Amino acid sequence: MSRSFFGVVPWLSFQGADYQRLEQANVRNARTPFFWPSIEPNRGEFNWGPTDRFVGTLALYHVRVLPFLNGSPSWVAGDGRRRPLRSKKAQKHGKQFVKACVRRYGKTGKFWRTHPNIPKVPITSWQIWNEQNNPNYFAPRPKPKAYAKLVRLASRAARSRDKHAKIVLGGMLDKPDEKHSMTASRFLSKFYKAKGRSARSTSSRCIRTPPP
Repeated sequence: MSRSFFGVVPWLSFQGADYQRLEQANVRNARTPFFWPSIEPNRGEFNWGPTDRFVGTLALYHVRVLPFLNGSPSWVAGDGRRRPLRSKKAQKHGKQFVKACVRRYGKTGKFWRTHPNIPKVPITSWQIWNEQNNPNYFAPRPKPKAYAKLVRLASRAARSRDKHAKIVLGGMLDKPDEKHSMTASRFLSKFYKAKGRSARSTSSRCIRTPPP
């Protein structure tokens, strides 16, 4: 198995020793949120600083970032857990955010051009949302058909900037406990029916099980 298969999912900031441990363990991937409300709190005003530092420092240790793009800023939706689908304008803003991320960190991204001293480790895979089978993340309740639409829009947006961009389905708990949630298998079954045959060849899936 390729060493690049192994990765980590950091939720808090790494400290200096943590990066050294990643290198010693040959970790090559780190999955982390690109939280839209934090990156673009106001329309057209991007705060790339924290993600620049995270992506850049990991690149120094040859670790590639797998971001999951989630959340809607208040100027798009009143609830950050709501997907940007309720209007054509919301969909447009959602696509623009995806494009902005790819333009900055993708294969020809501005970040790499403006930081020539950092090893280029471009982001080539983009995970769409997180726990979309859980109403705590996909409000007001999980809807596979709506998620399929979100994936389609994000896929088109990403590939308009990188035709080889890979789209990864959001990670899901197998059996979340929350009311109105769905099991991952049921959600995926409905998702594939909504998205069509192409879903199986254009997206990867990620199912998380709770810790023992």
